[in-house]
Amino acid sequence: PDEEAMAQVKSVFLDALPTSWDSNKVKEVFSEFGEIEKVVMAKNLHGSKRKDFAFVNFATREAALAAIEAKHDSEIEDGEKTVKLKCTLAKPRQKPEGKGKGAKGAKG
Repeated sequence: PDEEAMAQVKSVFLDALPTSWDSNKVKEVFSEFGEIEKVVMAKNLHGSKRKDFAFVNFATREAALAAIEAKHDSEIEDGEKTVKLKCTLAKPRQKPEGKGKGAKGAKG
């Protein structure tokens, strides 16, 4: 993604999320940084092989950056083990550039 696209990102990718956490726990931990519009848990994504990640969509970019600064590499107890949470800006989805899709030539 280019710099302009990344400058618009308000979502945080959480990796190595404790398996015991659900969307309510994510909201509880991350709401201190700002308004959360949506939490998407890997366990709710059809076809996801891994279940230890999530996306937190904040209302503002500033809230997303504050969450990353405060929580990246933080150690979290998960039962009998400790996990190191990774927080980064989510990469925006690439929009298809129409290579070979759509127009099939003019008829007439």
